[in-house]
Amino acid sequence: MGKSQSSHYVTKGLTKSKNDFELVIRTSKELEYLLTKYLGARGKGLHEKTNSVENEISQYLAGKLHFIATIRNRIVHERDFNGIPNRKGYIEAFKEAQDELARTIEQSHRVDNSIRSHQQHHRTRSGILDPGGEKTPVEYS
Repeated sequence: MGKSQSSHYVTKGLTKSKNDFELVIRTSKELEYLLTKYLGARGKGLHEKTNSVENEISQYLAGKLHFIATIRNRIVHERDFNGIPNRKGYIEAFKEAQDELARTIEQSHRVDNSIRSHQQHHRTRSGILDPGGEKTPVEYS
């Protein structure tokens, strides 16, 4: 079986960092980038961006993203939180979130392309979309 197209949205090597701070920042930034660029997420951080697209993503994905955001916020803002408690679990959660997000983006793009294709099919020569999908004759003087 061939590679899934959703692998196009997966950046390799982000989990190779030996430093927990770098790992958390790089993985969070990647997820925020994907949410913003491909799903139009809005907000200041991963929690807000996740909330802004909650109707477009699964609860499973939202849960993984909120978990990652919580670890990121704790490692950055809490003085005594200096490492990921379960590094292996964090990396697994990131990979699952990244894969699910890639599938969601791919599905979203298929829907967008289908809508665009349908609209292009029903455009008249004047460039106006006839609401009924019928080609309206255009008269030129």
